[in-house]
Amino acid sequence: MTKDINTFHTEVAVIGAGFSGLQAALSLRESGISFMLIEAHHRVGGKSLTTPLTTIDGIVEMGPTWINDKTQPRMYEMVKRYGLGVIKQYLGGLEVIYDANGQAHTYKHGELPPTLPDDQITQLGVITTLLETEAAKFDPERPGCFINNEPPDIPDTSMAEFLSLQGIPEGSISHIYLTVFCRGVFGLETSELGVYFFLDTLKQGHGFRSLAGDDSEGAQFLRIEKGTSTICQQMASELPPESILLDAPVTHIEQRDGGACVVTTESGCTIHCAKVIITVPSHTYHHITFTPPLPPSKHLLASRTLRGHYAKSVLTYATPWWRELGLTGKFNGVGDGPVTTSWELSRPEKGQYSLAVFTTADHYVAHFANSTPEDRKNSIVTHLAKIVGATAGKKIKDAIYNVQEFIEQDWYEKAYIEGAPMAAFGPGDFTRLAPILREVFQNIHFAGTETARVWKGYMEGAIEAGERVAAEIISEMKS
Repeated sequence: MTKDINTFHTEVAVIGAGFSGLQAALSLRESGISFMLIEAHHRVGGKSLTTPLTTIDGIVEMGPTWINDKTQPRMYEMVKRYGLGVIKQYLGGLEVIYDANGQAHTYKHGELPPTLPDDQITQLGVITTLLETEAAKFDPERPGCFINNEPPDIPDTSMAEFLSLQGIPEGSISHIYLTVFCRGVFGLETSELGVYFFLDTLKQGHGFRSLAGDDSEGAQFLRIEKGTSTICQQMASELPPESILLDAPVTHIEQRDGGACVVTTESGCTIHCAKVIITVPSHTYHHITFTPPLPPSKHLLASRTLRGHYAKSVLTYATPWWRELGLTGKFNGVGDGPVTTSWELSRPEKGQYSLAVFTTADHYVAHFANSTPEDRKNSIVTHLAKIVGATAGKKIKDAIYNVQEFIEQDWYEKAYIEGAPMAAFGPGDFTRLAPILREVFQNIHFAGTETARVWKGYMEGAIEAGERVAAEIISEMKS
């Protein structure tokens, strides 16, 4: 009797081989539970995408990039576990905000532009304190619920309406700061994002200082020397090779009478198992047919979550022209133009000078639709030249346009990911949708970074969610 090479039997099918799926698989393996890790793409890692340069011996991150050794202990433990080095984010210069009026304001990291009026500085302090105070009321252990069951004193409007209700005028530093924050952290405009989802993320990420920071307290403090994909590859190397199935989009999950599950892939492979873990974003559930169908609550979740408009372009130069201007490479654009925000990704000791430019939210919609990579590159360098202004001089302007290598990644259009950094909720949806995120449906369990109790939308959150969902499975199967 011949064995069907397209049929597999295991205890758990894990769908999605990003950080969450990899961690779930590792945890299951440590408990002696068999599994099959199923990934739609040709590689493990999900949004983690470390890419080699072709013009120089170097790498750049096209997906998540940074960790913090103190506030993100799971990721830092991975770095130590695999003996990887880290690089501190460059802060030796000034950052730039380019406002909607075409004015550039420079300032030191962690400070504010010195030209700001005192009343605007005071207002920013008041509004960020209010938001952090309200964020403290959220209970990450119980999605959609609040500590002591006491909801915030502000309603779950859009962030734009919140700013209006608080009397924050457009063009003020408070409005600019929160606009850039929403675009950078969520890939959404303030008009799209719900206040409660914003607050829950703020709580999970330890506040503004942490989420927006690039220093020792910030989420953008450390880069991984060999890239985040190295961690994913090392995690996968600890798993039996025969337990990983790549290039295998899942098309059907059937839960049969008696508790058996059958997972079918696009190529016709079938995985027979007792439990299923889904780690892919909720807005991609539509790629899978469920038998029986997902409950109405899960359908509502999948239909209501918002996809972040998010693209990342890395421009590599022969010289660090921004450093020559006394800048860090951190440019925040509020008005028209594709530069939403940027960071330096350089390795000076290797002669690599790279600038990562994020184009998100409405900037993405305006600049990534119906355009070519060359169009987008030209649009970015033109915007950068406007930001640095006439004072830069011809030599610097020429350097800005002299891009040695241009690489881009459009996460919104990437199949089976379809948005970044995370699925989000609009106004009024948090308390009804958040409790659904981790709800088990018969023998199907749910993970992924959007379900995390800490650092949702980040690698740290993805790993935490993988740990949590594996613990659910282990508890049931070992009891």
